[in-house]
Amino acid sequence: ADGSDVENLMLLGHIMGIKARNGSKLKAIGRAKTSLGSYEKAVELEPDNLQARIWLVNFHRNAPGFAGGDKDEARRQAAAIAKIDPVEGHYSQADIFEFMDKDLEKAEAELKAALAMDPGESKPYYMYGNFLSRNGRYEEAAEQMNVLAKIEPSSAGPVFEIGTYAERAERWDDALRQYEKLATVDSSRLDALMRFGFLYQKQEKWKESLENFELCFSENPDYYYALYQVGKTNLVGEIDLARAESAFKEYIGARTKGSWPSKADPYWRLAMVYDAQGKRKEAKAACKEAKKIDPEHEQAKKLYKKLRRR
Repeated sequence: ADGSDVENLMLLGHIMGIKARNGSKLKAIGRAKTSLGSYEKAVELEPDNLQARIWLVNFHRNAPGFAGGDKDEARRQAAAIAKIDPVEGHYSQADIFEFMDKDLEKAEAELKAALAMDPGESKPYYMYGNFLSRNGRYEEAAEQMNVLAKIEPSSAGPVFEIGTYAERAERWDDALRQYEKLATVDSSRLDALMRFGFLYQKQEKWKESLENFELCFSENPDYYYALYQVGKTNLVGEIDLARAESAFKEYIGARTKGSWPSKADPYWRLAMVYDAQGKRKEAKAACKEAKKIDPEHEQAKKLYKKLRRR
């Protein structure tokens, strides 16, 4: 509250950055500058705080100049990070080379340097593997995860990542094999069941997708993200509209987590269910609820206009 707590300043920076990107266009510049000021204050209070400086690099790398972004300042902050922690410095330099300068060769050199400095830790393998995957080098990315799996044989992470790489390459059978393996490594099976569900969604195998989401929710009844996917799969796959309706209603009434879909999304999808059932009045009401929660929700606004024209 008084601007002296670094963690609170970083949280404020994150929140205002999100609002600047996704909220009112008229307020975006002011919010972006509040975000920048929060990160700068955090660094001023704790000059050796790596996370504060990393977020400052991210801001300057991504924000346009009129909102406070400064590419030269991003480079200066990356250099400061390298003095505090050389490995983290390589990661920041890699981000700048990849996303700001579009120089993949230099970005890869930085990631390899980080890996050479810290070969016993997991982070450099994930960082390098994800870089390779982003650039379509899926086999090489999987090789990094296989090395990490030997270092951490009980970890589900490398198995999960190899499966996602196979998905991105649209090697569906390879992805399925990895997720089957994931189910044996991950005792909760949650990740494996969700990945099966998403994989079958991509292939439009709606019933197989639904089976996995339903099983995931039955085994983890507090994991409402699985229930949201139950509703979505029933709706998009045109399987059971009544089950889709009950799933979205339960999700709306549940306590959900920040990384899951906002309550605006299930209201919008519930409107689609009502529309498919011929319940135009209920569909419009659900759209209104979605717009109350998120006035910028494009899908809800489009559906509401469509409903009003009928």
